Amino acid sequence: MKLRKSVFIMLIIVLSAVAKETVSAETKSNTAEPLKIESIPPLYDGVWEFSEGLAAVMNNNKLGYIDTTGKIVIPIEYDYEEEPSKHPSVFEMITIVENFKDGIAKVRKNGKWGYVNKTGDVIVPLEYDEIFSFENGYAHAVKNGKHGVIDRTGGVVIPFEYDNIMNLYYYNDRFEVSKDNKSGFIDTSGNIIVPVQYDYLINYSENLIEYSIDGKKGFIDKTGKVVFTLDCDDFDSMRSNEKYIPFKKDNKWGIMDHTFKEIIPAEYDDLSVSDKYIQFKKDNKWGIIDQTFKEIIPAEYSIINDFKEDLAPVYKDGKWGYVDKTGEVIIPLEYDEIYYFKNGFTPAVKNGKHGVIDQTGGVVIPFEYDNIVAFGNDSLSSVKKGNKWGIVDKSGNVIVQAEYRTAVELKESIIKVGVGSKYGLFDNTGKEVTPIVYDSIRDFSEGLAAVENYGKFGFINKNGKVTIPLEYDNVSDFSEGLAVVEKKKKEGAVDKEGNIAITIKYDYISDFSEGFAIVMKDRKYGLIDKKGKEVIQLAYDDISLVSDDIFKVCLNGKWGFEQISG
Repeated sequence: MKLRKSVFIMLIIVLSAVAKETVSAETKSNTAEPLKIESIPPLYDGVWEFSEGLAAVMNNNKLGYIDTTGKIVIPIEYDYEEEPSKHPSVFEMITIVENFKDGIAKVRKNGKWGYVNKTGDVIVPLEYDEIFSFENGYAHAVKNGKHGVIDRTGGVVIPFEYDNIMNLYYYNDRFEVSKDNKSGFIDTSGNIIVPVQYDYLINYSENLIEYSIDGKKGFIDKTGKVVFTLDCDDFDSMRSNEKYIPFKKDNKWGIMDHTFKEIIPAEYDDLSVSDKYIQFKKDNKWGIIDQTFKEIIPAEYSIINDFKEDLAPVYKDGKWGYVDKTGEVIIPLEYDEIYYFKNGFTPAVKNGKHGVIDQTGGVVIPFEYDNIVAFGNDSLSSVKKGNKWGIVDKSGNVIVQAEYRTAVELKESIIKVGVGSKYGLFDNTGKEVTPIVYDSIRDFSEGLAAVENYGKFGFINKNGKVTIPLEYDNVSDFSEGLAVVEKKKKEGAVDKEGNIAITIKYDYISDFSEGFAIVMKDRKYGLIDKKGKEVIQLAYDDISLVSDDIFKVCLNGKWGFEQISG
Protein backbone atom coordinates (compact mmCIF):
# COMPACT_ATOMS: atom_id res chain seq x y z
CA MET A 1 0.00 0.00 0.00
CA LYS A 2 1.30 3.43 -0.87
CA LEU A 3 2.06 5.78 2.01
CA ARG A 4 -1.31 6.58 3.57
CA LYS A 5 -0.95 10.34 3.79
CA SER A 6 -4.63 11.23 4.02
CA VAL A 7 -3.95 13.59 1.15
CA PHE A 8 -7.64 14.00 0.38
CA ILE A 9 -8.48 15.05 3.94
CA MET A 10 -5.57 17.48 4.08
CA LEU A 11 -6.61 19.04 0.79
CA ILE A 12 -10.16 19.48 2.01
CA ILE A 13 -9.00 21.19 5.19
CA VAL A 14 -6.36 23.42 3.60
CA LEU A 15 -7.92 24.31 0.28
CA SER A 16 -11.43 24.71 1.64
CA ALA A 17 -10.02 27.12 4.22
CA VAL A 18 -8.25 29.09 1.50
CA ALA A 19 -11.38 29.17 -0.61
CA LYS A 20 -13.50 30.37 2.29
CA GLU A 21 -10.97 33.12 3.02
CA THR A 22 -11.31 34.48 -0.50
CA VAL A 23 -15.03 34.45 -1.12
CA SER A 24 -17.08 37.58 -0.82
CA ALA A 25 -19.54 38.43 1.90
CA GLU A 26 -22.34 37.45 -0.44
CA THR A 27 -21.04 33.92 -1.03
CA LYS A 28 -20.33 33.55 2.67
CA SER A 29 -24.00 34.13 3.43
CA ASN A 30 -25.94 31.19 4.81
CA THR A 31 -28.58 31.80 2.17
CA ALA A 32 -26.16 31.85 -0.78
CA GLU A 33 -26.73 29.19 -3.40
CA PRO A 34 -23.97 26.55 -3.67
CA LEU A 35 -21.68 27.22 -6.61
CA LYS A 36 -22.54 25.10 -9.64
CA ILE A 37 -20.16 24.68 -12.54
CA GLU A 38 -20.20 22.79 -15.78
CA SER A 39 -17.55 20.22 -16.63
CA ILE A 40 -14.65 22.31 -17.91
CA PRO A 41 -12.22 20.33 -20.08
CA PRO A 42 -8.49 20.33 -19.28
CA LEU A 43 -7.23 23.15 -21.49
CA TYR A 44 -5.00 25.17 -19.16
CA ASP A 45 -1.47 25.00 -17.77
CA GLY A 46 -2.89 25.99 -14.36
CA VAL A 47 -6.23 26.69 -12.71
CA TRP A 48 -7.23 28.18 -9.36
CA GLU A 49 -10.34 28.01 -7.20
CA PHE A 50 -13.56 29.80 -8.08
CA SER A 51 -14.33 33.02 -6.24
CA GLU A 52 -17.43 35.11 -6.89
CA GLY A 53 -18.17 32.86 -9.86
CA LEU A 54 -14.80 33.27 -11.61
CA ALA A 55 -11.61 31.21 -11.58
CA ALA A 56 -8.13 32.24 -12.64
CA VAL A 57 -6.61 30.15 -15.43
CA MET A 58 -3.12 30.21 -16.91
CA ASN A 59 -1.62 29.35 -20.30
CA ASN A 60 1.91 30.11 -21.45
CA ASN A 61 2.55 32.09 -18.27
CA LYS A 62 -0.41 34.38 -18.97
CA LEU A 63 -3.46 34.68 -16.68
CA GLY A 64 -7.13 35.22 -17.34
CA TYR A 65 -10.45 34.26 -15.78
CA ILE A 66 -13.25 31.89 -16.75
CA ASP A 67 -16.83 31.67 -15.50
CA THR A 68 -18.64 28.57 -14.26
CA THR A 69 -19.47 27.49 -17.81
CA GLY A 70 -15.81 27.61 -18.84
CA LYS A 71 -16.25 30.77 -20.90
CA ILE A 72 -13.25 33.09 -20.88
CA VAL A 73 -14.60 36.37 -19.51
CA ILE A 74 -11.27 38.08 -18.87
CA PRO A 75 -8.69 37.50 -21.60
CA ILE A 76 -5.64 35.37 -20.86
CA GLU A 77 -3.20 38.24 -21.25
CA TYR A 78 -1.94 39.14 -17.79
CA ASP A 79 1.49 38.29 -16.37
CA TYR A 80 2.00 35.18 -14.27
CA GLU A 81 5.80 35.09 -13.88
CA GLU A 82 6.67 35.08 -10.21
CA GLU A 83 9.09 37.60 -8.79
CA PRO A 84 9.73 38.66 -5.18
CA SER A 85 8.13 41.78 -3.79
CA LYS A 86 10.45 44.77 -3.89
CA HIS A 87 8.47 46.56 -1.20
CA PRO A 88 7.13 43.89 1.18
CA SER A 89 4.47 45.12 3.58
CA VAL A 90 4.57 44.08 7.20
CA PHE A 91 1.06 42.71 6.86
CA GLU A 92 0.86 41.54 3.24
CA MET A 93 2.99 40.10 0.48
CA ILE A 94 2.27 40.57 -3.22
CA THR A 95 0.49 37.55 -4.72
CA ILE A 96 0.79 36.55 -8.37
CA VAL A 97 -2.76 35.17 -8.64
CA GLU A 98 -5.57 36.91 -6.79
CA ASN A 99 -9.14 35.73 -6.46
CA PHE A 100 -11.97 38.17 -6.99
CA LYS A 101 -13.06 39.98 -3.85
CA ASP A 102 -15.91 42.48 -3.79
CA GLY A 103 -16.07 42.35 -7.57
CA ILE A 104 -12.45 43.18 -8.38
CA ALA A 105 -9.12 41.37 -8.76
CA LYS A 106 -5.52 42.49 -8.96
CA VAL A 107 -3.72 41.82 -12.29
CA ARG A 108 -0.34 42.59 -13.81
CA LYS A 109 0.86 43.29 -17.36
CA ASN A 110 4.34 44.23 -18.51
CA GLY A 111 5.41 44.33 -14.88
CA LYS A 112 2.77 46.86 -13.81
CA TRP A 113 -0.19 46.22 -11.50
CA GLY A 114 -3.79 47.37 -11.57
CA TYR A 115 -7.33 46.10 -10.96
CA VAL A 116 -10.04 44.71 -13.23
CA ASN A 117 -13.72 44.10 -12.55
CA LYS A 118 -15.66 40.90 -13.32
CA THR A 119 -16.36 41.93 -16.90
CA GLY A 120 -12.67 42.56 -17.52
CA ASP A 121 -12.83 46.35 -17.46
CA VAL A 122 -9.69 47.97 -16.05
CA ILE A 123 -10.89 50.06 -13.13
CA VAL A 124 -7.45 50.87 -11.69
CA PRO A 125 -4.86 51.52 -14.43
CA LEU A 126 -1.97 49.05 -14.73
CA GLU A 127 0.72 51.56 -13.85
CA TYR A 128 1.90 50.55 -10.37
CA ASP A 129 5.10 48.76 -9.37
CA GLU A 130 3.11 46.99 -6.67
CA ILE A 131 -0.38 47.23 -5.30
CA PHE A 132 -1.97 45.70 -2.23
CA SER A 133 -5.48 44.55 -1.46
CA PHE A 134 -8.25 47.08 -0.92
CA GLU A 135 -9.39 47.50 2.67
CA ASN A 136 -12.30 49.80 3.47
CA GLY A 137 -12.14 51.11 -0.09
CA TYR A 138 -8.44 52.03 -0.13
CA ALA A 139 -5.25 50.31 -1.28
CA HIS A 140 -1.60 50.97 -0.59
CA ALA A 141 0.40 51.06 -3.84
CA VAL A 142 3.92 51.77 -5.11
CA LYS A 143 4.69 53.86 -8.20
CA ASN A 144 8.18 54.73 -9.43
CA GLY A 145 9.54 53.51 -6.12
CA LYS A 146 7.35 55.81 -4.01
CA HIS A 147 4.38 54.80 -1.86
CA GLY A 148 0.87 56.24 -1.91
CA VAL A 149 -2.80 55.26 -1.47
CA ILE A 150 -5.54 54.98 -4.09
CA ASP A 151 -9.29 54.44 -3.99
CA ARG A 152 -11.31 51.87 -5.98
CA THR A 153 -11.57 54.18 -8.99
CA GLY A 154 -7.80 54.60 -9.12
CA GLY A 155 -8.00 58.10 -7.66
CA VAL A 156 -4.92 59.12 -5.68
CA VAL A 157 -5.82 59.66 -2.02
CA ILE A 158 -2.31 59.99 -0.61
CA PRO A 159 0.29 61.24 -3.12
CA PHE A 160 3.13 58.97 -4.21
CA GLU A 161 5.92 60.69 -2.34
CA TYR A 162 6.54 58.50 0.70
CA ASP A 163 9.15 55.85 1.46
CA ASN A 164 6.61 53.50 3.07
CA ILE A 165 2.97 53.34 4.09
CA MET A 166 1.26 51.04 6.59
CA ASN A 167 -2.34 50.34 7.50
CA LEU A 168 -3.15 51.10 11.13
CA TYR A 169 -4.61 48.44 13.39
CA TYR A 170 -6.94 50.69 15.39
CA TYR A 171 -8.00 53.10 12.66
CA ASN A 172 -9.74 52.71 9.30
CA ASP A 173 -9.60 56.39 8.41
CA ARG A 174 -5.84 56.96 8.24
CA PHE A 175 -2.46 55.55 7.26
CA GLU A 176 0.99 55.80 8.75
CA VAL A 177 3.43 57.29 6.24
CA SER A 178 7.19 57.53 6.46
CA LYS A 179 9.62 59.81 4.67
CA ASP A 180 13.32 60.36 5.32
CA ASN A 181 13.10 58.10 8.38
CA LYS A 182 10.31 60.18 9.91
CA SER A 183 6.69 59.06 10.46
CA GLY A 184 3.27 60.69 10.57
CA PHE A 185 -0.43 60.02 9.90
CA ILE A 186 -2.50 61.01 6.86
CA ASP A 187 -6.26 60.44 6.66
CA THR A 188 -8.23 58.95 3.78
CA SER A 189 -8.91 62.42 2.41
CA GLY A 190 -5.18 63.08 2.12
CA ASN A 191 -5.06 65.46 5.08
CA ILE A 192 -2.03 65.35 7.37
CA ILE A 193 -3.31 64.55 10.87
CA VAL A 194 0.04 63.94 12.56
CA PRO A 195 3.01 65.73 10.99
CA VAL A 196 5.70 63.52 9.43
CA GLN A 197 8.28 64.39 12.08
CA TYR A 198 8.44 61.50 14.54
CA ASP A 199 11.22 58.92 14.79
CA TYR A 200 8.52 56.30 15.30
CA LEU A 201 4.80 56.00 16.01
CA ILE A 202 3.23 52.93 17.61
CA ASN A 203 -0.49 52.32 18.04
CA TYR A 204 -0.77 51.93 21.79
CA SER A 205 -4.54 51.87 22.24
CA GLU A 206 -7.67 53.03 20.47
CA ASN A 207 -7.05 56.59 21.60
CA LEU A 208 -3.30 56.76 22.20
CA ILE A 209 -0.22 56.60 19.99
CA GLU A 210 3.24 56.22 21.42
CA TYR A 211 5.82 58.55 19.85
CA SER A 212 9.52 59.26 19.89
CA ILE A 213 11.05 62.51 18.63
CA ASP A 214 14.57 63.81 19.17
CA GLY A 215 15.14 61.30 21.96
CA LYS A 216 11.93 62.25 23.79
CA LYS A 217 9.04 59.81 24.22
CA GLY A 218 5.41 60.23 25.04
CA PHE A 219 1.87 59.83 23.77
CA ILE A 220 -0.31 61.71 21.30
CA ASP A 221 -4.02 61.25 20.73
CA LYS A 222 -5.53 60.30 17.36
CA THR A 223 -5.75 63.98 16.37
CA GLY A 224 -2.00 64.39 16.89
CA LYS A 225 -2.30 66.38 20.12
CA VAL A 226 0.45 65.65 22.64
CA VAL A 227 -1.20 64.05 25.65
CA PHE A 228 1.85 63.27 27.72
CA THR A 229 5.61 63.71 27.47
CA LEU A 230 7.53 61.28 29.60
CA ASP A 231 9.58 62.70 32.44
CA CYS A 232 11.66 59.57 32.64
CA ASP A 233 14.45 57.74 30.84
CA ASP A 234 12.28 55.16 29.12
CA PHE A 235 9.06 53.19 29.27
CA ASP A 236 8.10 49.77 27.99
CA SER A 237 4.77 49.73 26.17
CA MET A 238 5.42 46.16 25.02
CA ARG A 239 5.24 44.98 28.65
CA SER A 240 2.27 47.11 29.62
CA ASN A 241 -1.35 46.02 29.90
CA GLU A 242 -4.72 47.77 30.04
CA LYS A 243 -3.95 49.06 33.54
CA TYR A 244 -0.22 49.64 33.94
CA ILE A 245 2.80 50.98 32.03
CA PRO A 246 6.32 50.20 33.26
CA PHE A 247 8.68 53.21 33.14
CA LYS A 248 12.39 53.65 33.80
CA LYS A 249 14.07 56.47 35.63
CA ASP A 250 17.66 56.68 36.90
CA ASN A 251 18.08 53.05 35.84
CA LYS A 252 15.22 51.89 38.08
CA TRP A 253 11.72 50.76 37.11
CA GLY A 254 8.33 51.90 38.33
CA ILE A 255 4.68 51.78 37.23
CA MET A 256 2.31 54.45 35.97
CA ASP A 257 -1.34 54.09 35.05
CA HIS A 258 -2.96 55.09 31.77
CA THR A 259 -3.49 58.63 32.98
CA PHE A 260 0.33 58.65 33.29
CA LYS A 261 0.14 59.01 37.04
CA GLU A 262 2.99 57.38 38.93
CA ILE A 263 1.56 54.65 41.14
CA ILE A 264 4.72 52.71 41.99
CA PRO A 265 7.92 54.72 42.31
CA ALA A 266 10.96 53.84 40.20
CA GLU A 267 12.87 51.83 42.78
CA TYR A 268 13.03 48.35 41.28
CA ASP A 269 15.70 46.68 39.16
CA ASP A 270 13.04 45.20 36.87
CA LEU A 271 9.27 44.78 36.62
CA SER A 272 6.95 42.37 34.83
CA VAL A 273 3.25 43.24 34.54
CA SER A 274 0.40 40.71 34.37
CA ASP A 275 -3.38 41.13 34.66
CA LYS A 276 -3.54 40.83 38.44
CA TYR A 277 0.02 41.04 39.71
CA ILE A 278 3.29 42.86 39.18
CA GLN A 279 6.49 40.91 39.56
CA PHE A 280 9.40 43.03 40.77
CA LYS A 281 13.12 42.51 41.07
CA LYS A 282 15.33 43.89 43.85
CA ASP A 283 18.94 42.97 44.53
CA ASN A 284 18.68 40.22 41.92
CA LYS A 285 15.69 38.60 43.67
CA TRP A 286 12.03 38.52 42.62
CA GLY A 287 8.83 39.23 44.53
CA ILE A 288 5.19 40.10 43.74
CA ILE A 289 3.06 43.22 44.24
CA ASP A 290 -0.75 42.86 44.23
CA GLN A 291 -3.38 45.21 42.76
CA THR A 292 -3.32 47.36 45.88
CA PHE A 293 0.44 47.80 45.27
CA LYS A 294 1.29 45.87 48.40
CA GLU A 295 4.28 43.51 48.37
CA ILE A 296 2.60 40.18 49.03
CA ILE A 297 5.67 38.07 48.21
CA PRO A 298 9.00 39.52 49.33
CA ALA A 299 11.93 39.73 46.93
CA GLU A 300 13.68 36.55 48.00
CA TYR A 301 13.30 34.18 45.06
CA SER A 302 15.55 33.66 42.04
CA ILE A 303 12.51 32.84 39.88
CA ILE A 304 8.77 33.37 40.33
CA ASN A 305 6.43 32.03 37.66
CA ASP A 306 2.80 33.00 37.06
CA PHE A 307 -0.05 31.80 39.26
CA LYS A 308 -2.00 28.79 37.98
CA GLU A 309 -4.76 27.26 40.08
CA ASP A 310 -3.91 29.84 42.80
CA LEU A 311 -0.30 28.66 43.21
CA ALA A 312 2.92 30.03 41.74
CA PRO A 313 6.14 28.01 41.31
CA VAL A 314 9.11 29.67 43.03
CA TYR A 315 12.83 28.86 42.90
CA LYS A 316 15.46 29.51 45.55
CA ASP A 317 18.84 27.98 46.44
CA GLY A 318 18.50 25.37 43.69
CA LYS A 319 15.08 24.05 44.75
CA TRP A 320 11.48 24.60 43.65
CA GLY A 321 8.27 24.95 45.63
CA TYR A 322 4.94 26.80 45.53
CA VAL A 323 3.52 29.89 47.21
CA ASP A 324 -0.08 31.09 47.35
CA LYS A 325 -1.40 34.58 46.65
CA THR A 326 -0.58 35.77 50.16
CA GLY A 327 3.04 34.74 49.75
CA GLU A 328 2.75 31.78 52.12
CA VAL A 329 4.85 28.76 51.16
CA ILE A 330 2.27 26.02 50.57
CA ILE A 331 4.60 23.38 49.17
CA PRO A 332 8.17 23.44 50.52
CA LEU A 333 11.07 24.32 48.23
CA GLU A 334 12.51 20.81 48.06
CA TYR A 335 12.01 19.75 44.43
CA ASP A 336 14.52 19.56 41.57
CA GLU A 337 11.80 20.26 38.99
CA ILE A 338 8.12 21.19 39.17
CA TYR A 339 5.43 22.23 36.71
CA TYR A 340 2.13 24.11 36.72
CA PHE A 341 -0.79 22.41 38.43
CA LYS A 342 -3.52 21.00 36.21
CA ASN A 343 -6.77 19.79 37.73
CA GLY A 344 -5.12 19.81 41.15
CA PHE A 345 -2.04 17.73 40.32
CA THR A 346 1.46 18.19 38.94
CA PRO A 347 4.44 15.96 38.20
CA ALA A 348 7.63 16.82 40.05
CA VAL A 349 11.20 15.58 40.48
CA LYS A 350 12.84 15.05 43.87
CA ASN A 351 16.35 13.69 44.39
CA GLY A 352 16.37 12.61 40.77
CA LYS A 353 13.16 10.59 40.99
CA HIS A 354 9.78 11.44 39.45
CA GLY A 355 6.42 11.53 41.21
CA VAL A 356 3.15 13.49 41.35
CA ILE A 357 1.90 15.81 44.10
CA ASP A 358 -1.40 17.51 44.87
CA GLN A 359 -1.95 21.16 45.82
CA THR A 360 -1.22 20.51 49.49
CA GLY A 361 2.11 18.89 48.66
CA GLY A 362 0.69 15.45 49.35
CA VAL A 363 2.41 12.69 47.38
CA VAL A 364 -0.06 11.09 44.96
CA ILE A 365 2.40 9.03 42.93
CA PRO A 366 5.50 8.15 44.99
CA PHE A 367 8.93 9.49 43.99
CA GLU A 368 10.31 6.18 42.83
CA TYR A 369 10.17 6.46 39.04
CA ASP A 370 12.77 7.47 36.48
CA ASN A 371 10.18 9.21 34.30
CA ILE A 372 6.45 9.96 34.26
CA VAL A 373 4.41 10.83 31.17
CA ALA A 374 0.87 12.02 31.87
CA PHE A 375 -1.78 11.32 29.23
CA GLY A 376 -4.19 13.91 27.88
CA ASN A 377 -7.17 12.81 29.97
CA ASP A 378 -5.12 13.05 33.22
CA SER A 379 -6.56 9.75 34.45
CA LEU A 380 -3.55 7.56 33.67
CA SER A 381 0.18 8.10 33.52
CA SER A 382 2.98 6.08 31.99
CA VAL A 383 5.79 5.48 34.49
CA LYS A 384 9.33 4.23 34.00
CA LYS A 385 11.57 2.20 36.32
CA GLY A 386 14.98 1.48 34.94
CA ASN A 387 14.26 0.78 31.29
CA LYS A 388 10.79 -0.67 31.83
CA TRP A 389 7.41 1.06 31.62
CA GLY A 390 4.09 0.60 33.38
CA ILE A 391 0.84 2.47 34.03
CA VAL A 392 -0.50 4.13 37.19
CA ASP A 393 -3.77 5.98 37.77
CA LYS A 394 -4.09 9.51 39.16
CA SER A 395 -4.29 8.13 42.71
CA GLY A 396 -0.96 6.35 42.30
CA ASN A 397 -2.47 2.88 42.02
CA VAL A 398 -0.45 0.58 39.78
CA ILE A 399 -2.62 -0.51 36.85
CA VAL A 400 0.11 -2.21 34.82
CA GLN A 401 3.41 -3.14 36.43
CA ALA A 402 6.55 -1.40 35.15
CA GLU A 403 7.89 -4.46 33.35
CA TYR A 404 7.30 -3.67 29.68
CA ARG A 405 9.42 -2.17 26.92
CA THR A 406 6.60 0.31 26.30
CA ALA A 407 3.27 1.10 27.97
CA VAL A 408 0.97 3.78 26.54
CA GLU A 409 -2.71 4.64 26.70
CA LEU A 410 -4.72 4.38 23.48
CA LYS A 411 -8.23 5.60 22.75
CA GLU A 412 -11.20 3.66 24.21
CA SER A 413 -9.35 3.61 27.61
CA ILE A 414 -7.12 0.80 26.39
CA ILE A 415 -3.44 0.37 27.28
CA LYS A 416 -0.89 -0.96 24.81
CA VAL A 417 2.18 -2.75 26.16
CA GLY A 418 5.20 -4.18 24.40
CA VAL A 419 7.62 -6.99 25.18
CA GLY A 420 10.43 -7.51 22.71
CA SER A 421 8.87 -7.09 19.27
CA LYS A 422 5.34 -8.07 20.30
CA TYR A 423 2.39 -6.06 21.63
CA GLY A 424 -0.74 -6.69 23.66
CA LEU A 425 -3.55 -4.77 25.33
CA PHE A 426 -4.92 -4.16 28.85
CA ASP A 427 -8.02 -2.24 29.90
CA ASN A 428 -7.83 0.66 32.34
CA THR A 429 -8.26 -1.67 35.31
CA GLY A 430 -5.21 -3.72 34.35
CA LYS A 431 -7.20 -6.64 32.95
CA GLU A 432 -5.67 -8.28 29.90
CA VAL A 433 -7.66 -7.57 26.75
CA THR A 434 -5.44 -9.44 24.33
CA PRO A 435 -2.20 -11.33 24.91
CA ILE A 436 1.14 -9.99 23.75
CA VAL A 437 1.07 -11.66 20.36
CA TYR A 438 0.89 -8.92 17.70
CA ASP A 439 3.75 -7.44 15.70
CA SER A 440 2.01 -4.04 15.76
CA ILE A 441 -1.14 -2.48 17.19
CA ARG A 442 -2.31 0.93 16.02
CA ASP A 443 -4.53 3.30 17.95
CA PHE A 444 -8.29 2.87 17.79
CA SER A 445 -10.26 4.63 15.06
CA GLU A 446 -14.05 4.52 15.15
CA GLY A 447 -13.89 1.76 17.78
CA LEU A 448 -11.48 -0.58 15.99
CA ALA A 449 -7.68 -0.93 16.04
CA ALA A 450 -5.55 -2.25 13.20
CA VAL A 451 -3.28 -5.16 14.22
CA GLU A 452 -0.52 -6.97 12.37
CA ASN A 453 1.01 -10.41 12.58
CA TYR A 454 3.54 -11.92 10.22
CA GLY A 455 2.95 -9.20 7.62
CA LYS A 456 -0.85 -9.50 7.57
CA PHE A 457 -3.29 -6.91 8.90
CA GLY A 458 -6.79 -6.96 10.37
CA PHE A 459 -8.82 -5.25 13.10
CA ILE A 460 -9.79 -5.93 16.71
CA ASN A 461 -12.35 -4.21 18.94
CA LYS A 462 -11.73 -2.85 22.44
CA ASN A 463 -12.52 -6.28 23.89
CA GLY A 464 -9.68 -7.79 21.87
CA LYS A 465 -11.99 -9.70 19.52
CA VAL A 466 -10.81 -10.01 15.92
CA THR A 467 -13.61 -8.40 13.92
CA ILE A 468 -11.82 -8.31 10.57
CA PRO A 469 -9.44 -11.20 9.86
CA LEU A 470 -5.70 -10.61 9.50
CA GLU A 471 -5.60 -11.27 5.76
CA TYR A 472 -4.60 -7.95 4.23
CA ASP A 473 -1.15 -6.72 3.23
CA ASN A 474 -1.90 -3.31 4.74
CA VAL A 475 -4.84 -1.32 6.05
CA SER A 476 -5.66 2.31 6.86
CA ASP A 477 -7.49 3.56 9.93
CA PHE A 478 -11.27 3.74 9.69
CA SER A 479 -12.70 6.97 8.30
CA GLU A 480 -16.44 7.52 7.84
CA GLY A 481 -17.12 3.84 8.51
CA LEU A 482 -14.66 2.49 5.94
CA ALA A 483 -11.01 1.41 6.01
CA VAL A 484 -8.82 1.09 2.96
CA VAL A 485 -7.30 -2.38 2.62
CA GLU A 486 -4.58 -3.74 0.36
CA LYS A 487 -4.23 -7.23 -1.06
CA LYS A 488 -1.81 -8.31 -3.78
CA LYS A 489 -0.87 -4.68 -4.46
CA LYS A 490 -4.49 -3.66 -5.11
CA GLU A 491 -6.64 -1.55 -2.81
CA GLY A 492 -10.28 -1.49 -1.83
CA ALA A 493 -12.26 -0.74 1.34
CA VAL A 494 -14.09 -2.71 4.03
CA ASP A 495 -16.81 -1.74 6.49
CA LYS A 496 -16.64 -2.38 10.22
CA GLU A 497 -18.07 -5.86 9.82
CA GLY A 498 -15.33 -6.76 7.37
CA ASN A 499 -17.58 -6.71 4.33
CA ILE A 500 -15.99 -5.57 1.09
CA ALA A 501 -17.54 -2.14 0.46
CA ILE A 502 -15.22 -1.11 -2.38
CA THR A 503 -13.90 -3.83 -4.67
CA ILE A 504 -10.16 -4.44 -4.25
CA LYS A 505 -9.11 -3.36 -7.73
CA TYR A 506 -7.50 0.06 -7.41
CA ASP A 507 -3.81 0.94 -7.30
CA TYR A 508 -4.53 3.66 -4.75
CA ILE A 509 -7.44 4.89 -2.62
CA SER A 510 -7.29 7.93 -0.35
CA ASP A 511 -9.05 7.93 3.01
CA PHE A 512 -12.73 8.81 2.67
CA SER A 513 -13.76 12.34 3.57
CA GLU A 514 -17.17 13.95 3.11
CA GLY A 515 -18.29 10.68 1.54
CA PHE A 516 -15.71 10.53 -1.25
CA ALA A 517 -12.22 9.21 -1.96
CA ILE A 518 -9.70 9.83 -4.70
CA VAL A 519 -8.78 6.61 -6.51
CA MET A 520 -6.15 5.63 -9.05
CA LYS A 521 -6.07 2.68 -11.46
CA ASP A 522 -3.72 2.12 -14.37
CA ARG A 523 -2.23 5.56 -13.63
CA LYS A 524 -5.56 7.33 -14.09
CA TYR A 525 -7.29 9.20 -11.26
CA GLY A 526 -10.94 9.75 -10.46
CA LEU A 527 -13.34 10.00 -7.52
CA ILE A 528 -15.65 7.42 -5.97
CA ASP A 529 -18.39 7.55 -3.36
CA LYS A 530 -18.78 5.14 -0.45
CA LYS A 531 -20.74 2.72 -2.61
CA GLY A 532 -17.92 2.54 -5.12
CA LYS A 533 -19.69 4.60 -7.77
CA GLU A 534 -17.32 6.62 -9.92
CA VAL A 535 -18.58 10.17 -9.54
CA ILE A 536 -15.61 11.50 -11.50
CA GLN A 537 -14.42 9.00 -14.08
CA LEU A 538 -10.92 7.55 -13.88
CA ALA A 539 -9.64 9.46 -16.87
CA TYR A 540 -7.18 11.96 -15.43
CA ASP A 541 -3.46 12.10 -14.71
CA ASP A 542 -4.07 13.98 -11.47
CA ILE A 543 -6.97 15.26 -9.40
CA SER A 544 -7.22 17.47 -6.32
CA LEU A 545 -9.87 19.32 -4.37
CA VAL A 546 -10.27 23.03 -5.11
CA SER A 547 -13.23 23.96 -2.91
CA ASP A 548 -16.40 22.37 -1.56
CA ASP A 549 -17.36 19.75 -4.19
CA ILE A 550 -15.25 21.13 -7.05
CA PHE A 551 -12.07 19.41 -8.18
CA LYS A 552 -9.37 20.42 -10.59
CA VAL A 553 -8.34 17.65 -12.97
CA CYS A 554 -5.26 17.19 -15.13
CA LEU A 555 -4.88 15.40 -18.45
CA ASN A 556 -1.75 15.48 -20.60
CA GLY A 557 -0.37 18.36 -18.58
CA LYS A 558 -3.50 20.52 -18.92
CA TRP A 559 -5.98 21.37 -16.15
CA GLY A 560 -9.74 21.77 -16.01
CA PHE A 561 -12.60 21.38 -13.51
CA GLU A 562 -15.10 18.72 -12.52
CA GLN A 563 -17.88 18.96 -9.96
CA ILE A 564 -19.38 16.09 -8.01
CA SER A 565 -22.90 15.61 -9.27
CA GLY A 566 -25.82 15.14 -6.89
